[in-house]
Amino acid sequence: EAERLVVMGKQLHQAEDYERAFSCFKSAAEKGNAEGQMLLALCYRDAIGTRGNKKNYFSWLKKAAEQGLVGAQGLLGVCYAQGTGVKASLNMAQKWLTEAANQGDKKAKDALRIVIQNKAADSYNSGIGKIKRKADFRHFGAQVEDISEALPDLKKAAEMGLPEAQVILASHLGLRILQSLILCHLTSCGFLSWPFLCCKEKFP
Repeated sequence: EAERLVVMGKQLHQAEDYERAFSCFKSAAEKGNAEGQMLLALCYRDAIGTRGNKKNYFSWLKKAAEQGLVGAQGLLGVCYAQGTGVKASLNMAQKWLTEAANQGDKKAKDALRIVIQNKAADSYNSGIGKIKRKADFRHFGAQVEDISEALPDLKKAAEMGLPEAQVILASHLGLRILQSLILCHLTSCGFLSWPFLCCKEKFP
């Protein structure tokens, strides 16, 4: 029954009978059909046969994604990344985009790369902010050279491939401390070390 409603809804949509198409998708979605749930979500997103509603878009998309529908998983990841119908969360965005990307969704792979870059930038900026706060109070005895408070954030950014963070870590830590992280990085990038990666970008 639910599958039949989805097919009927698609036919009505092609015939530009949007309100009846919306009704079919809604009935299918309420019966637990994942494709119907995603199509209903898209109706709410694009105001097809109904008023646009970001929260309903997110809600029905999440139901479809939780049933394993790849397209819905990718779109849900983007919702979390952009804060569409839900509070923005790069961690949740990464989770759902990874689910879709692992099943061959090319758009999800592209979006996942952007999310990881944004997470790296956030961690880097957080670390730099902590160093800057020390610098702001250097005349009151703060040790600017001590970046231990910023290290966890900079380490996260470096592990996600941000060259600026990699350079700071390489400058302040011995290579022996970085060895385990560099070895992990080798498996994904093939370079000898993070400093080499940064140099390679400057000197091809």
